Amino acid sequence: MVIGGLVTAAAIAFGLSRTPLFDLERVDVVGVDESIQLMIVDASGLTLGDPLLDLDTTAAREGVESLPWVEVAQVSRNWPEAVTIAVRTRSPIAVLRLGDGTG
Repeated sequence: MVIGGLVTAAAIAFGLSRTPLFDLERVDVVGVDESIQLMIVDASGLTLGDPLLDLDTTAAREGVESLPWVEVAQVSRNWPEAVTIAVRTRSPIAVLRLGDGTG
């Protein structure tokens, strides 16, 4: 009887995880300027509308960390509808000043 109840509860929980109630509706990016947040989301490979349970946060992190100016990224689910990507960028070790092209 207890096992049957547990199986039923697990089936209901799994079924709920497949409803739009738990789909990815928002990706929040922290640690970078707003002007480059879209590049971060694109590199993550996350797609709005996908079930949060199915998201591969490791692949998303690796995608963001493949950007040359990203030192480290952390991807976390925020139930029931969002993911947060926290980014730390690399610090430049040198700056190259180019001429203005007028002479």
